[in-house]
Amino acid sequence: MYDNGEGVEQDSAQAVKWYRMTALQGVPFAQNNLGMMYFDGRGVLRILR
Repeated sequence: MYDNGEGVEQDSAQAVKWYRMTALQGVPFAQNNLGMMYFDGRGVLRILR
């Protein structure tokens, strides 16, 4: 929802928050999407060295 902006304003930080909470419950879809958010650097702090 927050990831795509479907029905709400798009908010990557909120998407990460909800994906993280759901991923901790073992939901594969959320685990995958959270991983993709980290991979793409959306809604998370990226530290480039």
